[in-house]
Amino acid sequence: MKELNQIEYENLRESGARLIGRVIPYDASAGIIYYMVSPEQQNFCATEILDTLFLTHAPLHGQFDVIRHWTTPEVVTINYNEP
Repeated sequence: MKELNQIEYENLRESGARLIGRVIPYDASAGIIYYMVSPEQQNFCATEILDTLFLTHAPLHGQFDVIRHWTTPEVVTINYNEP
């Protein structure tokens, strides 16, 4: 999995790339995370996406919308690491 910046994400989205997505936290103090998965990772569920991305981020907890442009439904809301 590769983390993207917003410009990379938008350029890939405009060019029709499908194996991209973003994680939107409900906590406004945390930023949106943009990412691209490899073909081998396209079967990852929303929780596995969060697990992988959060390996390189400070521990994050709360509610997130995980957007995977290659799945149906495209948006899944997850309560992650709730105490």
